[in-house]
Amino acid sequence: MSPACLSRSARMIRRMTNLPIVCTLTSTELAARRTGLLADVRRACTSVRLTDDGLVLTFDAAPGRLAQLGELIDLERQCCRFLRFRLEAAPDDGPVRLELSGPSGTGAFLASIGLDASHATSSDLAGPKTVR
Repeated sequence: MSPACLSRSARMIRRMTNLPIVCTLTSTELAARRTGLLADVRRACTSVRLTDDGLVLTFDAAPGRLAQLGELIDLERQCCRFLRFRLEAAPDDGPVRLELSGPSGTGAFLASIGLDASHATSSDLAGPKTVR
């Protein structure tokens, strides 16, 4: 990777970490999102793992799963500009993982909208333990 690309990447990461943790949806829009797409995604999730700066959600490779998660990413990028998304699909119909991360406080924010590891504790950050 060229030095210019590395510099550009560093600026983008710095800019992302300076964004405030805020959702621009109205309370009515957020309530609809929580009971709609967010609830559907959480129900489909097979495990949730806490990370230092967010969560990793794991899913079975069901038909339509990537489209569902793509829709979530598309919508959340519009209202929660501080979030970083990483979507990974394992080969041969293996699991699908969605990592949501951001600046300090992102995990608490994700819990507040229903994408949380509600049974996880801070000790879960030390290992790969997953919760359902």
